[in-house]
Amino acid sequence: MSLKTSAVLSVVLVWLAVAGVSAQVAPPDDRAAFLGSWSLNRELSGAAPSPDLPGRQGRRGGGFSGGFGGGRGGRGQNPQSAGEARAENERLVALLQELVTPETRLRIARGEGDVIALTSADGRTARYLPNGKTERHQQNNGTIETQTTWQQGELRQELSGPGGIRVSRTFAIERETDQLIVSITTPEGRGGGQQRPFRAVYDRDAEGASLERPSGVNVSGALVDSLKIVLMEHGIRIAFQDKTRRELKGPFWSDYVHSLKVPRQWEDTDNWWVNYIGHPIHGAAAGYVWLEHDRGAPPDLSLSRAYWSSRAKAFAWAAGYSLQFEIGPLSEASIGNVGLKSETTGWVDHVVTPVGAFGLIVAEDALDRYLVRWIERRTQNRVFRAILRLAFNPGRTLSNSTTGRLPWYRQGRPLGWK
Repeated sequence: MSLKTSAVLSVVLVWLAVAGVSAQVAPPDDRAAFLGSWSLNRELSGAAPSPDLPGRQGRRGGGFSGGFGGGRGGRGQNPQSAGEARAENERLVALLQELVTPETRLRIARGEGDVIALTSADGRTARYLPNGKTERHQQNNGTIETQTTWQQGELRQELSGPGGIRVSRTFAIERETDQLIVSITTPEGRGGGQQRPFRAVYDRDAEGASLERPSGVNVSGALVDSLKIVLMEHGIRIAFQDKTRRELKGPFWSDYVHSLKVPRQWEDTDNWWVNYIGHPIHGAAAGYVWLEHDRGAPPDLSLSRAYWSSRAKAFAWAAGYSLQFEIGPLSEASIGNVGLKSETTGWVDHVVTPVGAFGLIVAEDALDRYLVRWIERRTQNRVFRAILRLAFNPGRTLSNSTTGRLPWYRQGRPLGWK
């Protein structure tokens, strides 16, 4: 086995090690951002959905029709049974109304272990363990079962109650505005049907503005996820490029050192689409990795100083990533000996990758804000919305794939897939 082949196998081992290390690196969920006191912003929040129980067809002449274990109010039914059915239906409606009505004030705190404590305006506190297991909680109008999990940096809950009641709740942080977004989804009624979302927006109270708020950059997490992109790209090169596999033969260190040259021309031997499309995309992916781990980086395009400062840092990170990819220890120079022949290296890679990455990040942010969201407001088709995000945000798609996100992930804008 040649030294270069051993080096390639070492890359595979490094990848496995990275997978293990990444499990130990603090995830970019920023769960501390949820902690604190929140007040409902009525202007930005939608109207709470009216209770519509599964199987309930409406209210006619003071009677209820539907199946909730209480019989049907109507001709030939015992008046007492009809009254009991009506009372049961009213209790279930009140319970569902309680679950879908947003609290005017909400306080989120961390309890012992991983417990999340939610305190409402009237002082009632509910404690949830986000492990996906079923828990029972007492509400004012009945008992419900809950399942709570952390997924993609969001706190998600599935609530179920008597009479077929089902409610889904998602808590997410909008980083640019530092607002809490609570998305509530209920069945459409009459046996479930299509679900309809409701969005409640909360502003952070001044008294809790500094409570365990995240700040700074998780540099170790950014390094690990950037290394994942590097190894992914080299794996693709080795799998699909004959010239890269051919250069795996021969002395590793000698060929690597002789491949480190100052470019003598602008262009190299790559196709134009590799240099002017592919390289900006992989540079943008590295920039988005930095932004993912920069807890204070605004996620959306704006004219704010915070936005442009964060994108400038992402540009610098992409430049460092590009330099490592070209001439670093895990580079095209060390794996494939790009540069050993002077015509195979050019300034195009060193300039277009970081500059193109910066432009592509801003362009993707603009497309996401002004085009993707505009289309998403006009359709509920999840598959179409996912494809839309993948098509117009290629850099972020690649970044999501290496940071443990679903490729179409957007903070505060879940597609509703489990």
